[in-house]
Amino acid sequence: MDIYLLQIIGNWLSVLFVSFVSFIGIDLYDNNVDVKQLDSNVKSVTVVSEIVPYSTDYVFNDEIIKRGEASIVTPGENGINYVYNDGTVKTLVNPINEVREVYNGTDSTYVGRMTGYGPDCDTCSGVGGVACRTKYGQKYNLITDGIYYDDEEYGKVRIVAAAFDEFPCGTIVYIDNGRFEPFYAIVMDTGYSMRNGLANGIIWFDLAFTSESDPGVPYATSYNTKYIVQRWGW
Repeated sequence: MDIYLLQIIGNWLSVLFVSFVSFIGIDLYDNNVDVKQLDSNVKSVTVVSEIVPYSTDYVFNDEIIKRGEASIVTPGENGINYVYNDGTVKTLVNPINEVREVYNGTDSTYVGRMTGYGPDCDTCSGVGGVACRTKYGQKYNLITDGIYYDDEEYGKVRIVAAAFDEFPCGTIVYIDNGRFEPFYAIVMDTGYSMRNGLANGIIWFDLAFTSESDPGVPYATSYNTKYIVQRWGW
Protein backbone atom coordinates (compact mmCIF):
# COMPACT_ATOMS: atom_id res chain seq x y z
CA MET A 1 0.00 0.00 0.00
CA ASP A 2 1.24 3.50 -0.84
CA ILE A 3 2.75 5.22 2.20
CA TYR A 4 0.99 8.49 1.38
CA LEU A 5 -2.31 6.66 1.39
CA LEU A 6 -1.54 5.31 4.86
CA GLN A 7 -0.79 8.82 6.14
CA ILE A 8 -4.10 10.12 4.77
CA ILE A 9 -6.00 7.26 6.45
CA GLY A 10 -4.15 7.89 9.74
CA ASN A 11 -4.95 11.60 9.71
CA TRP A 12 -8.55 10.85 8.91
CA LEU A 13 -8.85 8.42 11.86
CA SER A 14 -7.29 10.98 14.21
CA VAL A 15 -9.87 13.59 13.16
CA LEU A 16 -12.65 11.08 13.77
CA PHE A 17 -11.30 10.23 17.27
CA VAL A 18 -11.02 13.87 18.35
CA SER A 19 -14.49 14.59 16.98
CA PHE A 20 -15.91 11.62 18.90
CA VAL A 21 -14.25 12.69 22.15
CA SER A 22 -15.54 16.23 21.74
CA PHE A 23 -19.03 14.91 21.00
CA ILE A 24 -19.28 12.95 24.30
CA GLY A 25 -18.03 15.92 26.34
CA ILE A 26 -14.49 14.93 27.33
CA ASP A 27 -12.05 17.84 27.39
CA LEU A 28 -8.56 16.40 27.31
CA TYR A 29 -6.91 19.71 28.23
CA ASP A 30 -9.21 20.30 31.22
CA ASN A 31 -8.56 16.77 32.48
CA ASN A 32 -4.85 17.41 32.44
CA VAL A 33 -5.40 20.55 34.52
CA ASP A 34 -7.59 18.62 36.97
CA VAL A 35 -4.93 15.96 37.43
CA LYS A 36 -2.37 18.64 38.20
CA GLN A 37 -4.74 20.28 40.65
CA LEU A 38 -5.49 16.94 42.28
CA ASP A 39 -1.79 16.23 42.64
CA SER A 40 -1.34 19.63 44.30
CA ASN A 41 -4.23 18.94 46.68
CA VAL A 42 -2.80 15.57 47.66
CA LYS A 43 0.49 17.21 48.55
CA SER A 44 -1.26 19.89 50.63
CA VAL A 45 -3.23 17.45 52.81
CA THR A 46 -0.37 15.29 54.02
CA VAL A 47 -1.40 13.89 57.42
CA VAL A 48 0.32 12.31 60.40
CA SER A 49 -1.59 9.94 62.63
CA GLU A 50 -1.07 10.15 66.39
CA ILE A 51 -2.17 7.91 69.23
CA VAL A 52 -4.40 9.48 71.88
CA PRO A 53 -3.81 7.59 75.17
CA TYR A 54 -6.87 6.66 77.16
CA SER A 55 -7.34 7.78 80.78
CA THR A 56 -8.45 5.80 83.81
CA ASP A 57 -11.61 6.61 85.72
CA TYR A 58 -12.07 5.17 89.22
CA VAL A 59 -15.35 3.99 90.66
CA PHE A 60 -15.16 3.72 94.44
CA ASN A 61 -16.80 0.80 96.17
CA ASP A 62 -16.51 0.02 99.89
CA GLU A 63 -17.78 -3.54 99.47
CA ILE A 64 -15.04 -5.05 97.31
CA ILE A 65 -11.97 -6.66 98.88
CA LYS A 66 -9.44 -3.90 99.47
CA ARG A 67 -6.36 -6.06 98.97
CA GLY A 68 -7.55 -6.76 95.44
CA GLU A 69 -6.64 -3.06 94.85
CA ALA A 70 -8.75 -2.63 91.73
CA SER A 71 -10.77 -4.51 89.17
CA ILE A 72 -11.21 -3.44 85.56
CA VAL A 73 -14.83 -2.72 84.74
CA THR A 74 -14.20 -1.36 81.22
CA PRO A 75 -10.91 -1.92 79.36
CA GLY A 76 -9.34 1.23 77.95
CA GLU A 77 -8.66 1.76 74.27
CA ASN A 78 -6.42 4.40 72.70
CA GLY A 79 -7.83 6.82 70.16
CA ILE A 80 -6.34 8.05 66.87
CA ASN A 81 -6.09 11.59 65.53
CA TYR A 82 -5.07 12.81 62.08
CA VAL A 83 -2.85 15.88 62.23
CA TYR A 84 -2.65 17.83 58.96
CA ASN A 85 0.44 19.77 57.99
CA ASP A 86 -1.42 23.03 58.58
CA GLY A 87 -1.96 22.06 62.23
CA THR A 88 -5.59 21.02 61.85
CA VAL A 89 -6.50 17.98 63.95
CA LYS A 90 -9.22 15.55 62.99
CA THR A 91 -10.40 12.87 65.41
CA LEU A 92 -10.53 9.52 63.67
CA VAL A 93 -11.17 7.27 66.68
CA ASN A 94 -12.14 8.59 70.11
CA PRO A 95 -10.32 7.02 73.09
CA ILE A 96 -12.35 4.88 75.46
CA ASN A 97 -11.43 5.49 79.10
CA GLU A 98 -10.56 2.56 81.29
CA VAL A 99 -12.87 2.18 84.29
CA ARG A 100 -11.52 0.58 87.46
CA GLU A 101 -13.45 -0.28 90.59
CA VAL A 102 -11.39 0.43 93.71
CA TYR A 103 -11.86 0.05 97.41
CA ASN A 104 -12.80 3.14 99.39
CA GLY A 105 -13.73 1.84 102.80
CA THR A 106 -13.51 3.80 106.03
CA ASP A 107 -10.44 1.87 107.19
CA SER A 108 -8.25 3.48 104.53
CA THR A 109 -7.24 5.91 107.30
CA TYR A 110 -5.15 4.65 110.22
CA VAL A 111 -3.37 6.06 113.25
CA GLY A 112 -0.40 4.14 114.57
CA ARG A 113 3.30 3.90 115.24
CA MET A 114 6.23 4.83 113.02
CA THR A 115 9.92 4.09 113.43
CA GLY A 116 12.96 4.28 111.18
CA TYR A 117 15.49 1.68 110.10
CA GLY A 118 18.55 1.24 107.91
CA PRO A 119 19.69 -1.84 105.96
CA ASP A 120 22.44 -2.30 108.58
CA CYS A 121 20.00 -2.68 111.48
CA ASP A 122 20.60 -5.48 114.01
CA THR A 123 17.79 -7.67 112.67
CA CYS A 124 18.42 -6.83 108.99
CA SER A 125 20.41 -8.90 106.52
CA GLY A 126 22.87 -6.08 105.97
CA VAL A 127 22.85 -6.54 102.20
CA GLY A 128 19.99 -4.11 101.56
CA GLY A 129 17.47 -6.38 99.90
CA VAL A 130 13.78 -5.72 100.59
CA ALA A 131 11.00 -8.27 100.89
CA CYS A 132 8.96 -7.01 97.92
CA ARG A 133 9.71 -7.12 94.24
CA THR A 134 8.79 -4.25 91.98
CA LYS A 135 5.61 -4.13 89.93
CA TYR A 136 7.47 -5.89 87.13
CA GLY A 137 8.99 -8.59 89.32
CA GLN A 138 12.45 -7.08 89.73
CA LYS A 139 14.49 -7.16 92.93
CA TYR A 140 15.06 -3.93 94.83
CA ASN A 141 17.95 -3.00 97.11
CA LEU A 142 18.08 -0.12 99.60
CA ILE A 143 21.86 0.17 99.31
CA THR A 144 22.25 0.12 95.54
CA ASP A 145 18.82 1.44 94.46
CA GLY A 146 18.19 3.91 97.27
CA ILE A 147 15.48 4.65 99.83
CA TYR A 148 13.18 6.26 97.25
CA TYR A 149 11.11 4.34 94.73
CA ASP A 150 10.05 5.83 91.39
CA ASP A 151 6.40 4.87 91.13
CA GLU A 152 4.62 5.18 87.77
CA GLU A 153 1.58 6.79 89.37
CA TYR A 154 2.92 8.72 92.37
CA GLY A 155 6.47 9.54 91.29
CA LYS A 156 9.39 9.50 93.73
CA VAL A 157 8.19 8.13 97.08
CA ARG A 158 9.88 6.90 100.27
CA ILE A 159 10.13 3.20 101.05
CA VAL A 160 8.52 1.79 104.19
CA ALA A 161 8.12 -1.61 105.79
CA ALA A 162 4.71 -2.79 107.00
CA ALA A 163 2.66 -5.88 107.75
CA PHE A 164 1.73 -7.40 104.38
CA ASP A 165 -1.48 -8.93 105.73
CA GLU A 166 -2.90 -5.42 105.96
CA PHE A 167 -0.70 -3.47 103.52
CA PRO A 168 0.45 -5.58 100.55
CA CYS A 169 3.52 -4.81 98.46
CA GLY A 170 3.07 -1.68 96.36
CA THR A 171 0.60 -0.01 98.73
CA ILE A 172 0.91 3.79 98.65
CA VAL A 173 0.32 5.68 101.92
CA TYR A 174 0.25 9.35 102.78
CA ILE A 175 2.13 9.77 106.07
CA ASP A 176 1.99 12.57 108.61
CA ASN A 177 3.88 11.94 111.87
CA GLY A 178 3.91 15.55 113.02
CA ARG A 179 7.69 15.80 112.69
CA PHE A 180 8.59 15.44 109.05
CA GLU A 181 6.75 17.25 106.31
CA PRO A 182 3.87 14.95 105.26
CA PHE A 183 4.99 12.63 102.46
CA TYR A 184 4.02 9.69 100.29
CA ALA A 185 5.56 6.28 100.81
CA ILE A 186 5.35 2.83 99.27
CA VAL A 187 5.32 -0.50 101.08
CA MET A 188 8.34 -2.48 99.83
CA ASP A 189 9.48 -4.28 102.97
CA THR A 190 8.27 -5.91 106.15
CA GLY A 191 9.55 -6.89 109.58
CA TYR A 192 8.71 -8.87 112.67
CA SER A 193 7.77 -5.76 114.68
CA MET A 194 5.20 -4.71 112.05
CA ARG A 195 3.69 -8.20 111.83
CA ASN A 196 3.62 -8.66 115.59
CA GLY A 197 2.15 -5.20 116.05
CA LEU A 198 -0.70 -5.95 113.64
CA ALA A 199 -1.43 -9.22 115.48
CA ASN A 200 -1.86 -7.11 118.61
CA GLY A 201 -3.94 -4.40 116.95
CA ILE A 202 -1.08 -1.93 116.42
CA ILE A 203 -0.54 -0.28 113.04
CA TRP A 204 3.20 0.07 112.56
CA PHE A 205 5.27 1.37 109.67
CA ASP A 206 9.07 1.44 109.51
CA LEU A 207 10.62 4.19 107.35
CA ALA A 208 13.76 3.21 105.42
CA PHE A 209 17.00 5.23 105.72
CA THR A 210 20.42 4.67 104.18
CA SER A 211 21.88 3.66 107.54
CA GLU A 212 20.98 3.15 111.19
CA SER A 213 23.37 6.01 111.97
CA ASP A 214 21.20 8.50 110.05
CA PRO A 215 19.84 11.07 112.58
CA GLY A 216 16.44 10.70 110.94
CA VAL A 217 16.07 7.16 112.32
CA PRO A 218 15.36 8.17 115.95
CA TYR A 219 13.57 11.33 114.82
CA ALA A 220 11.09 9.23 112.83
CA THR A 221 9.70 7.59 115.96
CA SER A 222 6.12 8.56 116.63
CA TYR A 223 3.20 6.85 118.37
CA ASN A 224 0.51 8.99 116.82
CA THR A 225 1.27 8.92 113.10
CA LYS A 226 -1.56 9.31 110.61
CA TYR A 227 -1.64 7.02 107.57
CA ILE A 228 -4.01 7.44 104.64
CA VAL A 229 -3.91 4.67 102.06
CA GLN A 230 -3.93 6.01 98.50
CA ARG A 231 -3.56 2.71 96.67
CA TRP A 232 -3.83 -0.90 97.79
CA GLY A 233 -0.93 -2.91 96.38
CA TRP A 234 0.27 -2.78 92.80
